[in-house]
Amino acid sequence: MLKEYDLNMEEVKVNIGSLFGELSKKYEIKHHNSYEVIYPENYEIKTLGNKYVKLVAVSRHKTPKHLIKIIVKVEKHLDFHEMTQGPALVRRYEDVTVTTDHICMRYDKDHFFENVDAKSLRVNDYVSVYDESKDKELVGAIVSIEDLGVTDDWVYDCEVDDESHVFYGNNIAIHNSQFVNIQCVTDDFKKKYGLCDDLSKWDDENKLKLWDWMNNFVENEVNPYVQNELVGKTYHTEHPEVLRYSLEYIGAAGIYESKKHYGVHKILSEGPEIVDKVKFSGIELKKASTPVAVKDILRDIYLGVLKESWDEHEFIEYVNESYEKFKKLSVDDIAMWKGYNTAREASGFLQMEIGATGISKACTYYNQLLGHLKIGKKYDSIMLGQKVRFLYVIPSNEYGIECIAFHDGQWPKEFDKIFKADYDVMFDKLVLSPLKNFLEATKFRKVDPRKQVVFDIFDL
Repeated sequence: MLKEYDLNMEEVKVNIGSLFGELSKKYEIKHHNSYEVIYPENYEIKTLGNKYVKLVAVSRHKTPKHLIKIIVKVEKHLDFHEMTQGPALVRRYEDVTVTTDHICMRYDKDHFFENVDAKSLRVNDYVSVYDESKDKELVGAIVSIEDLGVTDDWVYDCEVDDESHVFYGNNIAIHNSQFVNIQCVTDDFKKKYGLCDDLSKWDDENKLKLWDWMNNFVENEVNPYVQNELVGKTYHTEHPEVLRYSLEYIGAAGIYESKKHYGVHKILSEGPEIVDKVKFSGIELKKASTPVAVKDILRDIYLGVLKESWDEHEFIEYVNESYEKFKKLSVDDIAMWKGYNTAREASGFLQMEIGATGISKACTYYNQLLGHLKIGKKYDSIMLGQKVRFLYVIPSNEYGIECIAFHDGQWPKEFDKIFKADYDVMFDKLVLSPLKNFLEATKFRKVDPRKQVVFDIFDL
């Protein structure tokens, strides 16, 4: 779905090839090796969260790669008015055609998104589908994946101004991004012009000059080497241009924990455009399973290092302060999200068969306690396939259990007299454990405010 926002155009569904043709009448086509790229203005495209984001570019190129057609089945229950017009359940199909290495978005076992290349998709995988009639996002199941072979026609792609890098193609969420860190080239530039290490303190002229320097390196050094030496000679292809890099952004500081897991303070983005924003990818505060209050703590830590240049002492001090505030948060603030996808049989009251997972236990305990406490009419039972909140509790409660699940916003008040949240365990699971890779990347010492008995000499 697309719209031209300066002209208040209503949203329209358009074939990407036709879109490229229409845009070529209004905008210049840029040539990057075998790629043709148009940078339109005033267009937005539908992305995850049922929102519109800026359409940065539309590109096309020819490729020797195989194309695959993905067919998705969507089922939806109709509302009362629609039911009078026909059957109560409607089934329809959407399809999208992509290259085998194109990145697609699918739901993992916990009902959260993961990005995988198209050739890794399987029948019965679940993906996000945009329902035009209801203007909402639904879950669809892949029912067919068809190999269309190679093509001699153009293949197209969109670039969007959104951290998710996701847009809806034929109403199915797809994704496309990849990056290479070339900080060493930035270091050479700083030496050449005698500039300070903190890029965010540079004037705009030097920032833009750096962009030109870096872009020239990518176009004249990186791409020729990748295409001629790596792709061409290794795979002996006649189309080495299938792999091409472009400068996505320049950051003043970055925390790179592992592949696709990082935080970076961006000062320049494509255009080039001078910006001042932080981008996160793959780390815990981006995950839907993390409670909002905990995301705020983790975000403060990353922003402190990236934008305020926190040292180790400032980091430790903030974690200690956060722990004291964490202990005062409500159950709804700290309970993590989990998907209840695998049921296990109960062997008795609050007793589970061997091999039961923590979430399976927690959901079964909840359902059994509703009946035991005779409050089943006040609160809904948890059903298989639902996303719920999960909480560790102090096991010295009268039932001797260590975890419990509940529906979001529906913590039974009757539980207040029975359970106390285990704030130590929750802080470890939600804050300290997710910081493991952060500590490796920053070389900061491990901190545990629950055991803060040894002090560094410089702390005295």
